[in-house]
Amino acid sequence: MTSATLAAQKETVATVAQLMNPMVAELSALSLVGKQAHWHVRGAAFLPVHEYLDTLVDDVREWADTVAERVIALGAPTDGRPAIASTAAASSYPEGYQTVEKTLDLIIDALDKIIALGREAQPALGEADPMSEDVMIEILRGLDKHRWFFDAQRG
Repeated sequence: MTSATLAAQKETVATVAQLMNPMVAELSALSLVGKQAHWHVRGAAFLPVHEYLDTLVDDVREWADTVAERVIALGAPTDGRPAIASTAAASSYPEGYQTVEKTLDLIIDALDKIIALGREAQPALGEADPMSEDVMIEILRGLDKHRWFFDAQRG
């Protein structure tokens, strides 16, 4: 391998890590927030929201793992420690019980923040590494679906 090829590879890995590592933190934070919401939601539509929050949590945990493994497979480290998740935009969630309506608003707000982050990263991922972009597109597709399902609960 030439030195130019090695330099290009290193640049690709650095770009992918820079763009995807924030998603690890955001998805990890959302999994924790989703469980908090799951335990504390109250109201007339408790059961469907309570149960669907677990579906969201399962998916975001899997996506966090997928993103982290993609970064690591390319040769860069990632960080999924709780301290990193606590700095994520999606980590803001109040203590205690929340109404169904407030829960939906908070979860949709968190989803919107993560979706915006992913959409911002996606074009640069496409330029740097199309396979990493594919990972991001698939996660965004799933996040969009979850957002739709939670928004539909609003009526």
